[in-house]
Amino acid sequence: MIIDGLLGVGVKLPLSDNYLELLRYCNNEKSLRISIDLPTGVQADSGKTDYAFHAHYTFSLHGFKPSAFLLPAAEYYGKKDVLDIGLVHRSKWRIWSKEDVKGTLGRRDRFSHKGTFGTGLLIAGSDDMPGSMLLAAMGAMHLGVGKLIIGTTKFAASIACSNLPEATYWFNGLEKCANGEFPEDIRACAIGPGISNKSLVEKAVNHLMERDIPLVLDAGALFDRKYSKRAAPLVITPHPGEFARILGMSTEKVQQERISLASSYAQEHQIIVVLKGADTVIAYPDGTGVINPTGNSGLAKGGSGDTLTGMLLAMLSTEKDAYSAVANAVYIHGMCADELVKVQDERSISASQIANIIGTVLRKNILI
Repeated sequence: MIIDGLLGVGVKLPLSDNYLELLRYCNNEKSLRISIDLPTGVQADSGKTDYAFHAHYTFSLHGFKPSAFLLPAAEYYGKKDVLDIGLVHRSKWRIWSKEDVKGTLGRRDRFSHKGTFGTGLLIAGSDDMPGSMLLAAMGAMHLGVGKLIIGTTKFAASIACSNLPEATYWFNGLEKCANGEFPEDIRACAIGPGISNKSLVEKAVNHLMERDIPLVLDAGALFDRKYSKRAAPLVITPHPGEFARILGMSTEKVQQERISLASSYAQEHQIIVVLKGADTVIAYPDGTGVINPTGNSGLAKGGSGDTLTGMLLAMLSTEKDAYSAVANAVYIHGMCADELVKVQDERSISASQIANIIGTVLRKNILI
């Protein structure tokens, strides 16, 4: 066993040749490697690193360091945990937990009806990408939206309706929304999955921004834009590549500074940023935020983000607190993938399986 306590949070890079030689020796030994607080060679607040102690386990003191969730530094932590040393926690950021979900997810009254849980509007899908719409719709329905209206093409609707007869369809919803039309009594809206017409999306988003309802922007609706001030929450759901395009920087830079970049953007534009990936970052407009610990590489598939968009739509339609609603959708989404790897390999997981197992995951892990 090799226990690493060489350098602490004040480390400055690059390391000297003597340190690098020692770290290479440690990493090449056939030993169990454990780091105290953070691996030597990793900075506390940045994902940037040249070479570091490659720990199997890292026990952080008092709380996780941001680099535990930033790449490539996170790869050196191994399995990580926190050791409480008695200090008062004052951080604006924390890890979302199963207890948080249990404490904030609304329970359903036996006298509820579909109106109790709201009508969600999903503007998604096209003739060449009907599956994106279907996956998002499944996520919304299986996480409990009261009623779902799907704005899509007639062809895409014909593909989806046999698989999702519970939804209703608003034909050519993107075009109608771009012209200022909108269904009545909508509780929340999501737009973007399976849409590639940038001009129509921008016009539709501009009209949606004027409405006082929660709004989720994903995939084809993610651009570098100005966000007008609004009372209702606005959520964007980029993966690192999309966020890099929005910010005009490299994906590598985004991965090294996921937390600070997401938080700065959320505060500047007064929106909620869900920066997807391992340890999804959820940044709120007031400067607070959470890290989601659930999920695995089975989610690294086309369509998993579409399913999450539908789940976010459902939670924002049914729950009162937007902050916990967003965190819970992300947590449950990852928990579904964690449940699936108990019976199958990560590489075989598909996005449609995520939606289909939501009810089982809630029953086994949350609603008990």
